[in-house]
Amino acid sequence: MNDVQLEKWSREYKLDLINICNNANRKYLSDRLPYPYTNENAEWWLDMVEKQEGREEVFRAIFYQGKCVGNITVEKKNDVFCKDCEIGYVLNDDFSGRGIMTQAIHDICAIAFEELDILRITACVYKPNKASSKILLRNGFRQEGILKNGVYKNNEVYDLVMYGKYKEETQILDISKDELASQIHTTKLGYDRCKNNLGIEEDVIRYCQNLILNKNSHIKQEGKNYYVQLDQVEIVVNAKSFTLITAHMCRGT
Repeated sequence: MNDVQLEKWSREYKLDLINICNNANRKYLSDRLPYPYTNENAEWWLDMVEKQEGREEVFRAIFYQGKCVGNITVEKKNDVFCKDCEIGYVLNDDFSGRGIMTQAIHDICAIAFEELDILRITACVYKPNKASSKILLRNGFRQEGILKNGVYKNNEVYDLVMYGKYKEETQILDISKDELASQIHTTKLGYDRCKNNLGIEEDVIRYCQNLILNKNSHIKQEGKNYYVQLDQVEIVVNAKSFTLITAHMCRGT
């Protein structure tokens, strides 16, 4: 995703952390996040991060176009659950709807599987939080079940949807951008579908080739398909035949 970067937390970002936590949409957040979020809260949390980073947890500040706008973490569980981590994230609400969290989740999962001795990452989402569910599914998480009446917040009871992403299903990309761009093609039906979905006038194949070759585009492989994303555009290409299946806007958190 264009202009989205993850950085390790440091004290120079303390004011950004306070601003993020005080400007987040709290409708589906845990109440353990204090409000208002104070300087003392930030000091405590940054102290904890310094002690735990890279040992049992991964903590990252989310930057968008050079500005610190969010926080994302993967925290390892203990006891018999020690091969599992739970992912959590929060975004300054002023930056929602730009696809930022989609890329942040992708990047931190890659870091966690590389740095931590784990086999899976778990995500728990309030059932009405459709935006969060969509970006998890887009990042290869699978819905595993629903915890009925699992959450009580602000005098409301919610079901809790459980998602999992598994290390053994993480694939190493076996194609370069140049190779994918040079071989992509589509059918008449696919051409018309993509043109309509994207609302563009230019040649669809040329548009997709430029998207693939953009230095900020991201390619992942899931099952039989390649998924290429840039900003809020995603294209899907069959990994065997290189046929462009669809292209669409994927606006999200």
